[in-house]
Amino acid sequence: MVTVDPAEEQRLHRAMAPYFEAVDTEQVEYPMTVVGLEALDLVRMTPSSRRVNRADLIDDGLPA
Repeated sequence: MVTVDPAEEQRLHRAMAPYFEAVDTEQVEYPMTVVGLEALDLVRMTPSSRRVNRADLIDDGLPA
């Protein structure tokens, strides 16, 4: 449901290059378990929320 475009990092670097210099990058991951409204809140905070309609969230078992 929520994905990150593989080219996102390159686009970000190109867009910010005139203003910033990348000195270091680090991938950070945190495993967590979320259910119900927590999962819905997380989806709504992502750019993916523009591509997911309310009916799809309900079909996936999330309260809308």
